[in-house]
Amino acid sequence: GALIGMTNGACLKACHNGSPEDSTYWGIRSDDSGQSSAHAAFPIYAGGAEPIGIVYATEDLSVQADQSATSLTRTLLAVALTLVVAALTIGALIDTLVLKRLARMTDHMQDISMRLAGGDLEAVFTPDGTTDEIGSFEAFFADFISLVSVTLEQLANRD
Repeated sequence: GALIGMTNGACLKACHNGSPEDSTYWGIRSDDSGQSSAHAAFPIYAGGAEPIGIVYATEDLSVQADQSATSLTRTLLAVALTLVVAALTIGALIDTLVLKRLARMTDHMQDISMRLAGGDLEAVFTPDGTTDEIGSFEAFFADFISLVSVTLEQLANRD
């Protein structure tokens, strides 16, 4: 529970003993046992520069501090888990949509190139018809293979 009171005497002894240096009138502190408490102290002046007493309040915040720590831990765990799932999902999408497609394309290109090098002038590379970067490269390679086939056929017919 809260402790609220009024006392005569030095403010530092009644409420602020052990509080952080930058918290003259209020603060939250933890002790070595893990207990957290909030305190507030307001000096009472009687016309002079020195206070003649204080009004003080202290409250045990251990339950709220523990709940906040638990909530923070759960939130950080949820964020970390979300990042891991997102990274795995993005990796799987890149593998499925890009890398496997590139692997199929390079295997097909190697097959066509080897057939053409072996003398199969009828070898034709058929692009998949997409208009993205991979599809554009496939179209270029199909045109290149056609050009090489025609050139090799003309050279063969020249003899």
